[in-house]
Amino acid sequence: MRVFSVIGIFAGMVIMGSLLAAHFTHQVDLTEMSWLWLTFFVGANLFQMG
Repeated sequence: MRVFSVIGIFAGMVIMGSLLAAHFTHQVDLTEMSWLWLTFFVGANLFQMG
């Protein structure tokens, strides 16, 4: 596994993990449409790229 792949997987996990943690601690509401979904999909694409 290349370093680039590991960085992509780690960055995607950090982005998605932080959004999910904020959702489950009731700091943000991901059930409504917002720009946070774009951030989530960027994290998912980074994770998938790795």
